Amino acid sequence: MVTLSRRQATVRVGLIKRTVNVKFGYGWREFCSRNDVEPGDAIYITFPNKVENFAKVDILD
Repeated sequence: MVTLSRRQATVRVGLIKRTVNVKFGYGWREFCSRNDVEPGDAIYITFPNKVENFAKVDILD
């Protein structure tokens, strides 16, 4: 398990890959019920343009 509270993850939304900062409570938000995710997990994130979507974690940096 990798804690993402101060890390970046490369996530896939559809065919688009984005590198996002995963910080709880501010900045990029993710709505997992737990603070640890692994590559392949789906996380729920809100993009700066307010689009909310599930994203699949590809790479943890």
